[in-house]
Amino acid sequence: MNRKLLLVVIILVLVAMPATVIFAGTYRSPNQDIVCEVEGNCYDDQGLTIGTDDSSGECKIVQVMYLGWSGKDIPDSPQWESASLEITAYAKAINEEKPPTFEVYKVLAEWDENTTRDPGYSDSLLASTVDNLKDNKVRFESKELGNYFWERREDKEATVAVVIKDCNNKATFVDHEGSDKQDAVNDEADLMFHVATSVSLSHVDKESSNFSWFALAAIVALIVFVSGILLRKIKTA
Repeated sequence: MNRKLLLVVIILVLVAMPATVIFAGTYRSPNQDIVCEVEGNCYDDQGLTIGTDDSSGECKIVQVMYLGWSGKDIPDSPQWESASLEITAYAKAINEEKPPTFEVYKVLAEWDENTTRDPGYSDSLLASTVDNLKDNKVRFESKELGNYFWERREDKEATVAVVIKDCNNKATFVDHEGSDKQDAVNDEADLMFHVATSVSLSHVDKESSNFSWFALAAIVALIVFVSGILLRKIKTA
C-alpha cells in the first residue's frame, strides 16, 4: 500500500512540474540602446563603451550605457522573484587581477535612440557584480532588478543604466540594435525573469514572443512516458 501511494505521489509531482518551469524566459535584444558621456553627449552609432578615468586625480565614471525594453513586451503574470541581465563585451581593458565592479541603476529621464544628451541615472542601485570579463560576459541578478521591471511592465519603456566602477577599466559592449554592424560578436543581451523555483526551461524571444513549445512538448512527452511506466507498476504491485 505504501509503495502504491509513493508511486502516485511521484506521478503527481511529475504532472505538476510544467506549472513551475513554463514561465521565466529570456527577452533578447533591447528595443533601444545608447552610450552617453556623463552629463555630455550620447551616441548610437558605435559600440557601447563604458569606462572610468582618473586623469583629474579623482576616479570618475565617464561613460554610461543605457538599455531599454518595451514595457508592453513584459508579461504581467505570474509575478517573478528576481531578474537577471547578461550582456556581452567584444573589447575590454580590464585589470583581471583586481576585477572591476559593474552596476545597474534606474534612469532619471526618458530617452530614446535620438537622445543627444545624457538622461542621467539615479542613486537607486538595482544590481551589482564583480567581473573580470574572462568570458566576455557580465551577468547581474537581484530581486531589486526583478521588482523594477515588474513595476515597469505596463510602461512605454523599461530602461536601465549600466556603469563600470573602479578606475582605469573600460569595456565595449555589443550595440544590440546595431549588432549586425559588429564583426567581432553578435551576442544579444539576455534579460531573464525568475519565478520562486528559479528554474527556467522556456524562453521568450523579442521578435516572436512565443514560448519554446518544442521544449514544453518534450517535457510533456517524458511525463506521459514515465507516468505510464509507474501506472503499470502500480497495477502489477
